[in-house]
Parts: sequence; structure tokens; C-alpha cells
Amino acid sequence: MKRFLICALAAVGMVACVSEDVVQLPKSEAISFADAFIGNSTRAVTAEDPSTTKANLEAFDVWAYMTSIKGTVLVDEDLTRKNDGSWYYFNTQYWTPERDYFFAALAPMNSNNWELDASYAIFGGGAGLVTFENIDGSEDLIYATASASTPDRQTLVDEGMDAVKFQFEHLLSKVKFTFHNGFKTDNALLKIENVKMTAPKSGKINLSDVDYKWTLDNEEFTLNFGHVGELSTKEGMPSKLECDDERLTIPADETYTYNIEFDVTLYYGTEVAYQVTKSSAVTGVALEKGHAYNFYTEINPQNLELHEIVFEVEGVDTWIPENGEDVQIALAELKAAAMNGGTYTLCEDIDVTDTINVYGDLTLNLNGHKLYNSADLWSTTDFALLSVEGGKLTIEGEGTVEAKENDCYALYVTNGGELTINGGTIIGNIHAVYVSNDGGVANLNGGYYDIKQKYSAADPYRMLLNCGDTGYRNGISKIVVTGGEYVGFNPEKNNAEGANTNFCAEGYAAYSAGANYKIANVGAYDVAVSNADALKAALADSAVSTILLAEGEFGVIVAKSNKTIVAVPTAKVDAVVFNGSENVTLKNIVFDAATAVIGYDGKGNAKQYANIVNDNNGGSNTPTKGASNIIIDGCTFTGTFANGGVAIALTDQSRSGGFTGNVTIKNCTFDTVGAFYDVYGHYCGNGQNGKGNFVIENNTFNTVHTAGRPVYLGRYASSTPVVVKGNAFNTVSTLADAVTVQAHSGSYNVSIDASNNTFAN
Repeated sequence: MKRFLICALAAVGMVACVSEDVVQLPKSEAISFADAFIGNSTRAVTAEDPSTTKANLEAFDVWAYMTSIKGTVLVDEDLTRKNDGSWYYFNTQYWTPERDYFFAALAPMNSNNWELDASYAIFGGGAGLVTFENIDGSEDLIYATASASTPDRQTLVDEGMDAVKFQFEHLLSKVKFTFHNGFKTDNALLKIENVKMTAPKSGKINLSDVDYKWTLDNEEFTLNFGHVGELSTKEGMPSKLECDDERLTIPADETYTYNIEFDVTLYYGTEVAYQVTKSSAVTGVALEKGHAYNFYTEINPQNLELHEIVFEVEGVDTWIPENGEDVQIALAELKAAAMNGGTYTLCEDIDVTDTINVYGDLTLNLNGHKLYNSADLWSTTDFALLSVEGGKLTIEGEGTVEAKENDCYALYVTNGGELTINGGTIIGNIHAVYVSNDGGVANLNGGYYDIKQKYSAADPYRMLLNCGDTGYRNGISKIVVTGGEYVGFNPEKNNAEGANTNFCAEGYAAYSAGANYKIANVGAYDVAVSNADALKAALADSAVSTILLAEGEFGVIVAKSNKTIVAVPTAKVDAVVFNGSENVTLKNIVFDAATAVIGYDGKGNAKQYANIVNDNNGGSNTPTKGASNIIIDGCTFTGTFANGGVAIALTDQSRSGGFTGNVTIKNCTFDTVGAFYDVYGHYCGNGQNGKGNFVIENNTFNTVHTAGRPVYLGRYASSTPVVVKGNAFNTVSTLADAVTVQAHSGSYNVSIDASNNTFAN
């Protein structure tokens, strides 16, 4: 490539008037050049550095003009450094009095990689338009200007002029790669080879512009950074190394995509365990001229086998230490994943500099890290840290999405997007999650939600979750809550979209946890009640089959036949009495031993304290009082039985048909202290009346007994085996220690069908 283009300029002529003496300028008044300085790094590097430095600059080209751009003094003049450090050029020029001079310099000299079109030059403002073609990233391009003004003739003769001094700047960016072995075992050795990156092949830069920037051509090529040595965490071996070479590239803005590729070989000992070529498309990174960048990545089992490589830049090289800035490669990769879809796992905290727009189908694993913004993001188009713009976003794992206080929301859904949150902490301003009028859905299955900037002093958390009013009324903007914890906000009953707005999905209910609210899966129900009187009315209503105990106090509940009673965890129930009822289900009720009631033996004789009792009302030996078809599902029993007792007392003294039978106790947790038994039944079963099934499955027994054992069924009147399966008996060591079943008479062959139970060691 020809190195320069120059239009025809006026030649410099010197003519003396006849009446004047010609004054011969002494040799010392020749224009001379002092040592040149370059803004360069002083750090020690392990990779081969292609930078031009003050020490290795041997020659450069100079253009010089006097008074205006037409006053051509030097054109593409070669300056070379002599052994004594001074600078020599062949066409020596001389200062003339009372003139302004402008100088421009470019290096390397005699290079085929660049050319200068001086027709763009501006006197005192720039050398012109440079066209540059990058061959292999090993040749620098540096530029400098200088100005000088000469005094009157006599002063010039007497005092002379100082040498012209150039302070060069780099017009390219410098890139290197550093790799770190992130395996936890020192048996894993990594070899990284053939590190490559695509980059702009050619471009132009107008040095005469006030803020000169590069304009790229469409062509690109591949820069080769060589290999990396062996990486190991073993003592005496390096765990972090740079590539063989650093490379120089034409700077590009954040819209450019750098395609990075390298080969990874994993050794265990001397055996090859895994070989793969990794690649990553990095966007959103703006390189600046004169800055050095270190693309840093850790190779670990996670990103080697399951995920794309996550890059991190350590910081800007010390070329310009006062103006250096870090480049967030991780942020750029997250933006690319949000655009294109896929699974992205955070490997570091990320400071979000502008809203991350999700257009693809992205699963984001927070992985214990945080997305946040330290600078304001809010604008006329950006409202949140993450904006689901018609795409899909699923958030999983522990970690945090936290907006800067008094700035933006945490999460925003629009244009029919879909947001699903299964975990993490979400912290916004006014709204943690907002679904716009343009439609979309937010499925909140888990997570912890809070806001910094509040709605008002009177109702601070009113809009922790919120939809655009029009979209909500039209049914296209939705929030569906099935889990999570919400600071100061009740998802089931709030004012976000008017009084008593309910964001909970059908079958889910909110309950208080201190000042916060959590969600319970209660299933479908006919009516919710919040006090004992409302419960009695619901039990008496034949049209009601399933009753939800919302937050409130219910005391002792006398169950009615054909009823299901389900509760949120904070509903306060002292005990449930069956009183011979049939087809009764109790679900998710929490019982405290301190509130247990007195059970009876069917003849009015008081027995142990219990939370669940088949009570004969203390009456006579009535054969029809045996409860049947009972399901106790997901209930919790806690506290201390001060004088002994049982959690569940399914007892009836009748021997003429009042046996309690067809009982299932499943998914319950027993955490009491001092009980005789957890499950007690006397005169249970009676296969003659079809009441013989007794199933105890998938329960957890953590109880500490004063005597007895977890399960006791006396006088069991059925040949149907008692099913005991999938239970965890954490305080006894054998099935015999856990369960006792005694036959009612010789006509029943009592047995236990046991499988998949676990016991204490």
C-alpha cells in the first residue's frame, strides 16, 4: 500500500530584495527534532508486546507547514534516530522569523499498513485522513503533533529555537488474553492453545477532526494470540498465564461483535480427559484508542462442560492510567444471551450500565451473585434493570437483582413477554415487578421481594407488585403468584389495582410472616374463613365441602362428615375432634401440644391429651361413633406434652361396630416432646364393616418419647395389613421400636406392610 497521498501544494521559495542584505542563517538555526515520547505502559509483561515505545522507536515520518497548510516545509520526511539519540533527516529546513509552524508525525516509518491523505490536513488542527490496514496485529500506529512560533529575525539569530518535541499517542487498541485454572483439584491440568479473535481488518481515522474516531470498513480478519502454557493449581506451577502474544486492533464501538475462540485440553495426570474448542461472541464492548485491554477468563468445570465461557477484563492497561476503565465482558455476554436466548449463570456480580432487554428465551441462574446498577438507568425508554421485551426470562438460584435507590424498577415485562421467578431476592423502587399495559405475565413461584423507594408514607408497599391499569383490566397484563415472600405486601389482598386486588393463583393463599407475607398451596376451596364463628357456619352448610382456614383463631374444631379442612400455616387451631364423623380430610394444619384437648374412651373416661381426637362426647358405649374414612395430610405437630399425651388419638371403646377405620396419615411432621405416642388407636379397623385400611406413609417422626413409640394400634380388628411405608423414624432404630399393632382377637391375622422406611443410626 502506498504510504501517503498529497495534493499539489505551493512550493516554498526564498527571494531577497535588492536593497537588502541577504542574511545567511547559521547551521544551528536549522529545524531540529528532540527525543520523542510515547504514552506507554511501564508494567512488565509475559506476553510478547507489539507496542511502539520510546525505547524502540527508531524512525517516523514528519509533515511540516508554515503559516498555513499551503506553506509546505516537509512532506513525508523520514526522521531516523542516530546512535547518540539525536534525530536526523536529509532535507534540512530552517526557521524563518515571525512565522507560525505546525508539525505532524506518524510511525512506523516506511510501513505498507497505512497511508495519509494530506488534503484533509488543517493547519494547527491535524495531519489529515489516515487509512490503515491491519496485517496481523503486530504493528503499532502512533501519531503526534507540535506547534511553534518564531520571534523576530535578530532574536532568532541571537537565541535560536528549541528542537521540536513530539508526544506520541497510540491510535490503536491493545488486547491480550489471560487464562486461569479454576478447578478445585490440583490434579487437573489445563492447556490452552490457538487463541484467536476476529477484529476489524481496515478503517479510516481523520486526524483533523476535533474528536477523531475510527470508521471501520466492512472487512474483518482473525488475530492470533498464540498459546498458553500449562495451568495447574498444584504448588510450584502457575495457575494463571497470559497468551504468547499481545495484539493491536482498530478500536470499535459497542455495536461490534468480537468472536473469540480457543482450544482447551484437560489433563488428569498425563491422560487427556477432555478436549473442546470454545467460542464466544462478545458484544457491547467499546474499545478506545490508546487503551490496553486484558480479556480474562477462568476455566472451570462449570463453564468448560455446561456453559459458555464467561470473560472478565481485569482493567485497563496503564497506558492511560488516569483515564482507565474496566470493560465488563460478563455484562456484554449477558446482554447477548438476553438477545439470543439460552442459559446464563452469573459467575460474578455485574454492575448494569443500561437496561438489559430480553428478546430471547433466557434462563438466568443468579448463582449467589448480584445484578445491580450503581448509576441511574431510568429514562424515557428504560425503566428497570431487566426488561422482558416480548421474550421469556426465567430467574433461578440464590442471588439478588437490586436496583439503585430512587431510580428504576427491578423487573419490567412488556410487549407480551413472560417472566418466571423461581428464586432469588428482587429489590426495586416503587415496584419490584411491573407488567406494562402492552401485555405480559409475571409468574412468581418463589423469591423474596422488597423495594427501596416507597409508594407513600401512608401506604409504602402498596405497589410492590403492579400492572398497568388498562392492561390489567383488559386481562392482558397479569401477575400470577404461587410462592415467595413479600415485604409489607399481601399478594392476595392489596390495593395495587384497586381494593382487594388478588394476584394469587387459584388454590394459593397468602399468610403473614411477621411484617411480610408468604404463600401457601391450599388447593381448591369453596370458602375461606378467618374466625371460629365463620367456620361453624361453613361446617353446617351442606353446599360447602372444602373450607380454607385463613389467618385467625379457631380453637377446638368439631369436624363434620364430608368436609375437607385446609389451613395456611398461621391459622391457629387448638385441636380437631372427629366425634364419629366420616369422610373428613385435614390438611396443612399446625398443632401445638400446649393446646391439646382431653380425649375420652367412649365411656366418659378421660384419657391422654391429644390434638386430634375421635371423641364420643364422653357418652355411653355408642356403636355408631367410630370415625371412618379419615385423611390427615401435611399436618405439623410441635411443642411439649407436659403430662404425656398423643398427637393423634383415634380411639373408641365400642366393640359392636364403632371402630375407627379407613385412616390415612401422610406427609405429616411430628416434632413433639414428651408424648406417649404420635399415633394412637384402640379398637381400630373392623374389617367386617369395611373399615380395615390403615395407612401411615411419608411422615417424619422427630419426637422424643417419655414412653411408648411413634405408632401404637391396639385391638386392631382387621386382617388388612397396616401399611407403613416411606416414613423417616429419626429417633428409633427399628420397625419394632417404631410400630406396634396388636390383634383384636384370634380371628384377625395382624400384619404390617412396611417398605422404604428409614431409621436413626
